[in-house]
Amino acid sequence: MIKKYLAMTLVCAGLLSVLPGCQSGSGKDIGQDEASRIALEDAGTTEDAVSRFLISQDQDDGRKIYEVQFAFDGTEYEYEISAKDGEILSASKEMDNNMLTSPAATQAPDTGAATQTPAADTQTTQTPAATQAPAATQAPAAGSQTQGAQTELSVEEASQLVLDRIPGATASDLRIELDFDDGYYKYEGEVIYNQVEYDFEMDANTGTFLEWEEDHH
Repeated sequence: MIKKYLAMTLVCAGLLSVLPGCQSGSGKDIGQDEASRIALEDAGTTEDAVSRFLISQDQDDGRKIYEVQFAFDGTEYEYEISAKDGEILSASKEMDNNMLTSPAATQAPDTGAATQTPAADTQTTQTPAATQAPAATQAPAAGSQTQGAQTELSVEEASQLVLDRIPGATASDLRIELDFDDGYYKYEGEVIYNQVEYDFEMDANTGTFLEWEEDHH
């Protein structure tokens, strides 16, 4: 009789421990679709209107969160959303000034420096100023050297080489800029497309990819 009572007690205790466990184990999770909807709604847009869309799951102080990022209307958005209740924990946005940065575009200020050449008009009255004119022309030369004098590939050509490696991706998914490092010019940037983040570095003269990394989310 005592054994039977103990057995029934153990069964009841087991049920009480299992049932709450099941409830806590099935902790609420709004899911990626809902997290995406919340972020996009807060930004006032829809998924089909944005580019560079990326969502991933992470842990922050022991709680599960969704990290959502995308580009819309020239602005980069980043959100952290609670997986439990959909609360927006953080939201930030910044203008995307690096989209398809053109080397030629940065040469424009150099032409402004060339406006110093009117000082050459005073060459008849102030010949020393004429010696300053070559110094003024040095600025555009330096600018062209850093921006593209030794660059065989244009931004557009380099961008196409990158996009050719990612079927379906477009220029709106791409960020690219020209850099000078270790004595040579290179294009570097990233593509975010179809929940994959691609990071690359390319020789700006030969088109050879120096680095290519893929991060699947």
